[in-house]
Amino acid sequence: MKSVEVHRNEVEKELDRTLYCDMISTAMETYVKPEVKDKEIGNNKNANFETKLFEKLFLATWVCDFGNVIVGSTQKRVLKFKNVGDYLIEMGFESKVIKGTEYSITPDKCKLNPGEETNITVTLATKKNSKFGKLKHSVTLDVKNGAKYKLDIVSNLTIPEISVDGCTDGLVDFSKVLCGQRKTITLRFLNLKEIPCDWALNIR
Repeated sequence: MKSVEVHRNEVEKELDRTLYCDMISTAMETYVKPEVKDKEIGNNKNANFETKLFEKLFLATWVCDFGNVIVGSTQKRVLKFKNVGDYLIEMGFESKVIKGTEYSITPDKCKLNPGEETNITVTLATKKNSKFGKLKHSVTLDVKNGAKYKLDIVSNLTIPEISVDGCTDGLVDFSKVLCGQRKTITLRFLNLKEIPCDWALNIR
């Protein structure tokens, strides 16, 4: 008797196969005219087209979201991959597209026997002079003699920061104060960033 996990893996493989066939059929209907497609198929000249089409299709797109990351810090995400098929697979990331960026993937290539698992680490190492804002890169995962997948790595680079409500020039103006008297001004601190901000007042 097959276990629940085996049944689940078989269902997932069949769904992937069906989805991929539908994607190829839709792409051919979209990008190839019927008379051209029939002519190429009849003359067995469609192999080059199918190869190019195969290279552009992604069976699935995954998102590795680092969320809000403080500039100058390093964050890591661990992705787990498992070979649920019946044959050895070789897979590799086209990591050259993120070479020279804040992102890195290790290892970027591996082999998995049937049922074997492996962990892939995606690292975001920012610098103090890194630009603020959204950061996104797409990396292709190529399975030898199999489908292609796309991994979108996204993050938002930011820094902790507070501002004083109603104080745009950085000055607190007490205006005129009579000698011998005391004047109190209440300041309202605002955190308009996406991350918490720990602060302390240095009155030295």
